[in-house]
Amino acid sequence: MQSYQRQREKLFAKYERMSMDDTYVIFVEFSNIGTFYQFVDYTYGDKICEAIHRHYRLNPLAEDYHRFQHNQYVFIGHFGKNKCPSQTEKEEQIAKRIQELHHQFFKTFPLTEDIILTYGGACNGIKKESKTIKSLIQMAQYTMVEAKKKQMTSQVADEIIRSQKTDLDDFVLAFDYYFDISEFTPFFQPIVDKDTLRIVGCESLIRWKKDEYRIISANRFKDIALEKKYFDVIDKSVIRKSFEMYNHWRDERLIHSSFVMVINLSYHTLSLVNIDDLLKLTIYFDILPENIEFDIDDFISHNPVVYNKVIELKASGFKVAVDAFQYQRLSMSSFLHFDVDTIKIDKSILPSDIPTFRHIRLYKAILDMAGTLKSKTLIKGIENKQQMEMARDLSVDYLQGYYFTKPIDEEAFRLYLKKHAEGFQTQETTLGY
Repeated sequence: MQSYQRQREKLFAKYERMSMDDTYVIFVEFSNIGTFYQFVDYTYGDKICEAIHRHYRLNPLAEDYHRFQHNQYVFIGHFGKNKCPSQTEKEEQIAKRIQELHHQFFKTFPLTEDIILTYGGACNGIKKESKTIKSLIQMAQYTMVEAKKKQMTSQVADEIIRSQKTDLDDFVLAFDYYFDISEFTPFFQPIVDKDTLRIVGCESLIRWKKDEYRIISANRFKDIALEKKYFDVIDKSVIRKSFEMYNHWRDERLIHSSFVMVINLSYHTLSLVNIDDLLKLTIYFDILPENIEFDIDDFISHNPVVYNKVIELKASGFKVAVDAFQYQRLSMSSFLHFDVDTIKIDKSILPSDIPTFRHIRLYKAILDMAGTLKSKTLIKGIENKQQMEMARDLSVDYLQGYYFTKPIDEEAFRLYLKKHAEGFQTQETTLGY
């Protein structure tokens, strides 16, 4: 397999002095190449890549064409003066050009049924994020990857995607050159008893507090942190901080003796964590293991490493929660393999308006199963009074969501506990913070 590094360097050098304001990039990937490597013929995927390359190279195009990788292709084009006066029109023209390229390819190429092409388009935004053709190509590539995540065939970078990519670049620099573990801290969201509307627990969620104005949720930097091998360090630090804060709240009598703190554990951290170290933390901060519940991702619960760790957690007295509807699917593996203390039901099945009969039956079926397994149920993602009342009518055990409050830092949560010590009122105007 030939190396494309030199080709890419020549590509970047060729367009180094190009005006980014007049330039757009379309990044294309043959996205199902792995299917051919694994299930068809080891060489077949490469043959298709070569055929795609010949097609683009030999057909007349409005853009300059370059091969970026064996299954990735780049088009560099120009808007032309006065043709796209606004940012929206630029993005619309890129989207239109992607459709033209796609239609032309599948109109003339003989292997259409075997090929999935994914496109990402980009041009400079108002903030002029891209200073070089390299950065603009990277923006288009990032947009293509985001399209794949959303199971879309194409996407054009808008202001949100450009902002996300800029943040991602900042994250890489931060982890490479000025990683500071003190910037990572837990934020808390209350868990409410459905009968009394009292706060009976909270969920501890990782936030990256870069400064007073930039508070970043874990799902935005998790992939980079995992790649740089920092995420388990962050997880362990936030667990310790969460334990410490629990200790302070109890000493100040802000929480009762049965208050439960839920802490998310990633697969990576769970596979590495020493259960004895967790037990030592409970002793140091004088917390009962039964007051700590670890939220285990249902998607990876069938993994034997995770399974054994969960068994250890349960044997040590910790509680375990499972997001039963994570990734829009229900897996029975969690319930078959270990004793689940809490079944968390994702907001994806919460209706935003009047619930249908199918919703009602689904809720009741889950609650019946939880009762049989002697598990508690928590509905997360409560966003309005109607959803809260529906969940209460269906006899769920616990409620959680933005209707009560978004995740807040320790100082704000301390005040929140004091404010709602006697429980929430049912009137919508009294909720929130």
